Amino acid sequence: MPAAELLLLRALAQGQLGQLSAAAQTLRFAARAYPGDARFPTELAGVLYREKRYGAAIRQLHRSLHLNAGDEYSRSFLGTVDFLQGNLAAALADWNPIERPVLADQRLEAQAGLPPLLLDRIAPFVPGSVYTLEQYRRTEAELALQPLFAATSFELRPLPDARFDLILHTVPHPAWRTAPFASLLSTLRSLPYQAVDPEFWNLHHSAVSLTSYLRWDAQKRMVLARLAGPIHSPDQRLSLNLDARNENWNLTRTLAPIPTPAQISANAIGLNQERIYASLGLDELFGSRLLLRTAAGFSRRRFRSETGLPGSSAFFTDTSAIELDSALRATLVDAVAHRLTLRARMGAQVSHYFARPLGHSARLTAALDSEWLPQASGEPYRLHVQARAGETVGQIPFDELWMLGFDRDNPLWLRGHNGLVNGRKGNAPLGTRYLLGNVDFDRLLWRDPLVSVRVGPFVDTGRIYAADAGLVASTAGSSVNGSPSSLFGSPIWLTDTGLQARVHLFSGSALILGWGHDLRSDGNTFYSAISH
Repeated sequence: MPAAELLLLRALAQGQLGQLSAAAQTLRFAARAYPGDARFPTELAGVLYREKRYGAAIRQLHRSLHLNAGDEYSRSFLGTVDFLQGNLAAALADWNPIERPVLADQRLEAQAGLPPLLLDRIAPFVPGSVYTLEQYRRTEAELALQPLFAATSFELRPLPDARFDLILHTVPHPAWRTAPFASLLSTLRSLPYQAVDPEFWNLHHSAVSLTSYLRWDAQKRMVLARLAGPIHSPDQRLSLNLDARNENWNLTRTLAPIPTPAQISANAIGLNQERIYASLGLDELFGSRLLLRTAAGFSRRRFRSETGLPGSSAFFTDTSAIELDSALRATLVDAVAHRLTLRARMGAQVSHYFARPLGHSARLTAALDSEWLPQASGEPYRLHVQARAGETVGQIPFDELWMLGFDRDNPLWLRGHNGLVNGRKGNAPLGTRYLLGNVDFDRLLWRDPLVSVRVGPFVDTGRIYAADAGLVASTAGSSVNGSPSSLFGSPIWLTDTGLQARVHLFSGSALILGWGHDLRSDGNTFYSAISH
């Protein structure tokens, strides 16, 4: 009998006798001696599974399939282990090539008076059909596009006949009629920031929602409102949006370089900005990997300067504009076995300003966003990495500048740089072009049905570049430090690090608490926010 067969029989006998460590040692020796034989990693995976070392078992099954991709037993075994570990996407990827899992029934919990036709289109079902990974991903994408529920989760429930029931567990949005206390808590979640979040879901059982954000802070008043709903199909969503702001800015500390007290006294460069923007937008899914967002809008802005900013009168021009926005988001990598995703986003905003010297302009953005869950099951650890860039072409008014720093209204976070000074905006660097990277690593510390807590370190690094001279052209021929292009931007790369906690609430929002440290200035920032 060949030596490989003897080793296999020996390992199987050791396993039958319950000598799992000895069986694993024999199989590892055999796998090294016969690296092309797929039977050894397959049997080793069985031993590791019995020892409840599921991650190691999964790695051996992947090795077995690499050697023998047509082995149905290994593929079925791998899908079962992934399924028991709660990684449904990986289980579907393993099972689909062998025509599994076959669905017997499908149920959706807590439909909450939603249109039946819409629900049928979100989760189409044919009894006796194979449930595919693409169907699962498509349903996930449509539920993300159409926020019909506060939270959802999928369950495949095995039946005695080797088929499955698919159950979509849902948590409805709080409604004033049925859950007044939860609705009140959701509305008041931003109260520490002098704001409220009135929300009305599934108006007249149409899946249309009205969400809003009202802030009465004297330094930065804001009204946001969005009326949105599906257009006959779950892969399209139409929205009507309103964004109105009245903000006071202190630009003294954001100039690059910062003026000395001898040049400009503290608080001398003050600015009040009023802006209103209304738009009609359409979000459309193409499969499960592509999302296209388009919008057309009209904006009106007005500036009031307390003392005037030298050499920049054209930069603070009162004007109206029409704006066209588009963005394409694509999933580039979806490695379900390794729980790694990589998404890309490209966007463009084209504007025409009606007041001279402004005219046409464009703002271009690009981003890469990656998330990795290193454990085979659950979410005990999470690594999130983002790389983003933006460029401006043409002349723009002040409110179209990008900002790097922490501000609850700003998506470009450098968490060691506070965007506010004495409650006013303008403490973080501004510019017309930026590069930004964010790395977050966190660990799950607590989870129950109502609250989960994640804590971990972060690193932010980036640079924002000054406005071109044409954007801040001086009508008087003067400017700070003699050059209009020196008004804004950061002359060096900025790097921050720190620690952040995210407290996820049952309502779907999260409380963010953090400490950021600026490695350049050795300054510290403590911040908080509500993620909607």
